[in-house]
This record gives sequence, C-alpha cells and structure tokens, in this order.
Amino acid sequence: MGGQRGVYVHDMQRRIQWYRLCTCTTCDAGYSGTSCQTADACTASSTSNKDGSDGVFYCINSGTAGGTTGSCTCTSCDAGYSGTSCQTADACTASSTSSKDGSDGVFYCINSGTAGGTTGACTCTSCNAGYGGVSCQTLGACGASIDSSDDGSDGTFHCINGGTVGGTTGGCTCTSCNAGYSGTSCQNADACTASSTSSKDGSDGTFHCINGGTVGGTAGSCTCSCGAGYEGDGCAGASACTASTDSTKTGSDGIFHCVNGGTVGGTTTDCTCGSCDVGYEGANCASASVCDADFFVESNACVARPSGAHSDAGDAVAGQNTWCVCPVNHHVYRHTCVSCPVGTRNVGSDGTAVRDAAPGVDTACAAKPAAPTTPSPVAQNTTAAARAVLGPDTKRGGFHGGIDAVSIAIALCAIGGVGLAGAKIAKQLLAPRASRRSRYKRGDRSERQALLIPL
Repeated sequence: MGGQRGVYVHDMQRRIQWYRLCTCTTCDAGYSGTSCQTADACTASSTSNKDGSDGVFYCINSGTAGGTTGSCTCTSCDAGYSGTSCQTADACTASSTSSKDGSDGVFYCINSGTAGGTTGACTCTSCNAGYGGVSCQTLGACGASIDSSDDGSDGTFHCINGGTVGGTTGGCTCTSCNAGYSGTSCQNADACTASSTSSKDGSDGTFHCINGGTVGGTAGSCTCSCGAGYEGDGCAGASACTASTDSTKTGSDGIFHCVNGGTVGGTTTDCTCGSCDVGYEGANCASASVCDADFFVESNACVARPSGAHSDAGDAVAGQNTWCVCPVNHHVYRHTCVSCPVGTRNVGSDGTAVRDAAPGVDTACAAKPAAPTTPSPVAQNTTAAARAVLGPDTKRGGFHGGIDAVSIAIALCAIGGVGLAGAKIAKQLLAPRASRRSRYKRGDRSERQALLIPL
C-alpha cells in the first residue's frame, strides 16, 4: 500500500514539471497566462454589444469599465444610473431645487407634485388641483364652480352675474358678464347710465329717470337724483307741495304761493290752496268770493234770498252784509216780500214806488190817494158857455156887471141845468177880480178846484 502511493506521487511530480515547461498561446480575447487561465482586466468599449465576454465592455451613462473578462462591470455611473453597465435608470427622487429636471434621477415637482418615474424620464404625479404636466408645471384650464369661495387657485372658479369661466389655474377670469357687470368674476356692478327707455329698471346698469332726474348708483341699485318737486327711484313721484312767500311760485317745482290764509296742498304741478279765509277762493285764494244772483251776504256767507226777493250777482262775501230787495209795490213781512193789499201801494216821500230791503224790518203799504175827478162833458160845456155868454168886463175888472146872478143862473140852467152849481158859478164869475185874487192868496184851493169840478 505504501509502495503504490509512492509511485503515484512520483508520477504527479513528473507531470507538474512537464506543465511548467508547457505554455498556451493565442488565448481567447480577454484571457492570458501560460495556460490562458487568467481573465484580463476589462477594457471600455463604445460598442454597445460588448458585453465583457472578451474583456471589452460597454459602459453607458458615463460608467467606468472594471472587473475582468467574463465579469466586467461598470462603476462610477452617471448619477441616476446603476447596473452592470450603468444601463439601469434609477427611480427618481424629489428635489426642492427647481433646476432639477430628472436627468440625474433627481426631479423638482412644483405645486405639491410627487416625483415618479426613472432617471431621464421623471414625472410628477398627484399635482395640486388645477395643475398638470411632467413637473406639475402646467396650469390647467379653469372650470366653473357654483361655490362662491372657489377663487381659481385650484382651477375651479365661481363667476357671478352670468359670467363664463376662462383662463388657467391661478389666473381664472370671467368673460361675457351680464350687462352692467365687470371684473375678474363679474363681481363689479358698473356705474349706471341714463336711458330714454321707460322699461329700463337698472338691472343691467341702464336706468330711466324722468322729470329731470340724474342717474346715479350701480347696476342693480340705480337711483335718480330728482329735480325739485319729484321723488322716488325714477323721479316718477310728485312730492307734496310746500308753501312759499314767493308770489312767482306756481307749483311746477312743488313750491306754491297761497294768500289770504290759504293752506298749501296737492302735489307738484297740481298744487292747491285750501282753507282760504272767508270771502276768498281760487287756486291761490287770491280771488274775492262773490255771491250768485238771488243770494245776499250775511256774516260773510252767501244766503239764499227770501221768498219773492231779488239780488243781482256779485256781492263780495268778504264785504259788509247786503240785502235783497222786494219787487215794486211789495212790502217786507217777517223777512219775506209780500204784495201790497188791494188799494194800497209802497211809495216813497217823493211819490215814487220803492223796493224794500229784505230781509229787514217789516214795512207797510199806504193807501192810494183818490184819483182827480174829471168834469163831465155837460159841466165842461156849461162852464164854457157861461164864459162865452158873459165875456170879461174889462172896465170893472170882472164879468158883465149888468147881468145879475139870477139871470146868469137862469141862463146856465137853460144851457145845462146845473141848479145851485150854476148859481155858485155865476156868483164867482160876477165877483170883482180883486176879491177873487185875495182868496187865491189865502190858498183856498178848494174853491178854485170847484170851478172846474162839477158837484
């Protein structure tokens, strides 16, 4: 057993010695050594298919070749890359440096984005609402919201007054606002402008003012600064009239002038004066009141005439008391005109008919005087005949003295048959002129009257 072992050892020694004397040439690329047993250090190559099996290795992304043939590796890869040949893009990491674009695997996400992806292809996810893009840098188009608190910071925006949302996140705007409104969210009510269209109520910023009103306020709250005498949103309301001492004030501006105790009333352009002092009337209480016909004034009031009385129109109410008058040949009885009784009349001291004042104290009618008696035709003829027969006696100042009274009486009786009247006439005719003249002077008118009035 021991002998065999010794032979084996001797044989191995002989073989080793032989190997030491032998060498290998033309080793595979990347290998060297006596027996090509040594893997050479890897060398870099720009050929992308060099995988290091021949000791030549392609490192991308700026890696440095290392290792030995068959086990080549890349070290010092560009930031963001790793792997045997720096071929692996590492997962991106977030950075607060805005210049980091992910080329080295470090990426800046704005607007609260979360970095994702791998080196050279980094992206941001979970961007703030309203933002998008690789690094959340892109402002999204604004969307409409009914929430008045949405201000567009997240891309949702509230437009009021009919606006249409436009713009991008953080810069949202409203366009096409309702008429009369403007501003970013159509929130501004524009200043009102005047319109001649009566239906314009200011809801769109145009407003109709009448009666000289000046437009003011803003859309939805337009007002009118009215001219004197008018009020209300559109100056359509006529103000209550106010009093003025200016006599030229006619009420066109709501200011009116009343005289004689009048109280101003009514509204602009239709002002009135009421409660005028007694005896005055008219728009300004300037006209003196007068009574109509058949009314008289009593205690500054028009009173209807008494029955049967009359009064012309025009008695001033503010003046003194007046009276009506009764018709001719009427008298006053208990303030009423009453006709005079038959056979009486109402005459004055001058004999003319009067018209008593009514109402007034009672008056009375007086008896009519007897009408003068006209001589009968026979008596007139008798007197004329006597004068013709007798004729004047100029020498004695009377009638013929040679004819006595009896003869005259007989003659008169023969002519007219007047009896004692004829005798009396004859006596007067025969009386001396002087005697007759003295009786005239004494005013004995009855005898003279009897000469012409038969008994």
